[in-house]
Amino acid sequence: MKLIYHSNPQKNFGDELNVDLWPRLAPDMFDETSRTGFLGIGTIVGRSFANVDHLHVFSSGVGYDSVVDWKMPRTIWCVRGPLSAKVLGADADAALTDGAILAPNVLGIDSRNVERKGVGLIPHWESELEGGWKEAATLADMELITPIDDPVNVFQAINRKSLILTESLHGAIVADALGVPWLAIGTSGNVSIFKWTDWAMSLGVKLRIYQVPAPSGRAISKFGRFRSASADPVIPDAEYAINHYRGPGEGGGGLSSLRSLSRSAKKTLLENQLCAQLLGFSPVAMAERLAAVAKQEPQLSEAGTRARLAERMLERFRALQTEQLESGSSPRYRDNASR
Repeated sequence: MKLIYHSNPQKNFGDELNVDLWPRLAPDMFDETSRTGFLGIGTIVGRSFANVDHLHVFSSGVGYDSVVDWKMPRTIWCVRGPLSAKVLGADADAALTDGAILAPNVLGIDSRNVERKGVGLIPHWESELEGGWKEAATLADMELITPIDDPVNVFQAINRKSLILTESLHGAIVADALGVPWLAIGTSGNVSIFKWTDWAMSLGVKLRIYQVPAPSGRAISKFGRFRSASADPVIPDAEYAINHYRGPGEGGGGLSSLRSLSRSAKKTLLENQLCAQLLGFSPVAMAERLAAVAKQEPQLSEAGTRARLAERMLERFRALQTEQLESGSSPRYRDNASR
């Protein structure tokens, strides 16, 4: 099969994890010339892929693309969570969790015999590109863990911390898989509440996302504001998350006080450092809020839940592997498009 994942020049660790994880589990199963695709970790369900006749969806998630007219012939072995399964019309049994749950064991990251101290801060990779995160982390006495790095480096950095504050979904997924407490944050409209909720529900976690001011106005100019400006966390349920997926609402300018301005005028104001600071977007404002959020009760799934899901996912992967070796066998987990 051809390994399919979202790839870009910035090398986001959550996407690049596919290359480190799946071929280690089945070195002989992947072939870049194959017209059968393996859709692994990432929010890439709903996309079409050239030169692929059939997809095997394995732990991928819905979130960015519509699946209403998704015509790719596919077999769904498992998806990130119950919301992805629901949107796809797949069997409830297809909802497992994100495939990164397997990574600590496969990559040999020891989460038991390690000294943990300090707080790590992980931005969404696109947010980090807009600047200000390093300064905010320093002011808040936190270590910035860039997601634009080799997966093993990110895993090891997370594993050394006693708490992770993360805007990156895979920052939370990896922290949780390693047993490191975490808190979700959102600085702009670039945060997908749907995919966060989908994953959290797969582990039985009642998600809380804390609003934190972006460290610069550029992210707000580019992505819009976060869903909530309140100091209280967003606690999304399934209905809220699905509505957010179908239509995330106004986010094109950043602040209600700027709604009367043209888009270009908003962009000019938000990308001016002094104006952005006056509007509350600066490393200083971010650091103050990060310090407050870090005092909240952290989140972490039950170890037994993680172990059961990892075992079920590995069993399902081995079933897929066996099917590929035994040509002509019928897949056990399909959605409506495959019937």
